Amino acid sequence: MSSQRLLFSSKDIYFLSCPCSDGLNCKGEGRYDIPLGELGTCVKPCFTSDDCGRFECCVSLTRPIAKRFADLAQAPGECEPLGKKGTECLVNNGSGRPDGIVFKSCPCKKRLTCVGSGDITIPLGESGVCQKLKKKM
Repeated sequence: MSSQRLLFSSKDIYFLSCPCSDGLNCKGEGRYDIPLGELGTCVKPCFTSDDCGRFECCVSLTRPIAKRFADLAQAPGECEPLGKKGTECLVNNGSGRPDGIVFKSCPCKKRLTCVGSGDITIPLGESGVCQKLKKKM
């Protein structure tokens, strides 16, 4: 059985097709309209953050595993927004817009920092949450 993708826009619902314009891909949101299928949005594939908007970065679609880490930088990712206060992040990604491709999620916006939760995923490092930088006294 083929997977059913549905893109919901303000005007139309598309069944078993992706109405995204050339150069864009459908990305499922994990929400479903029964019996039609999954809701999604159009996303732009990327290889570096320069392929994305000003407040976006390029996030890999493939999780790195051991020695495959370097090879995955050649695979396309998707443009996603930089982390806002309260969003998930990786401590190793730092803050601000990165140059290349990152894994799992974009870094936090400037003036925010990724505060670690203590949960470590190998080889990505510590997960955390974007929070405001504390002023130095």
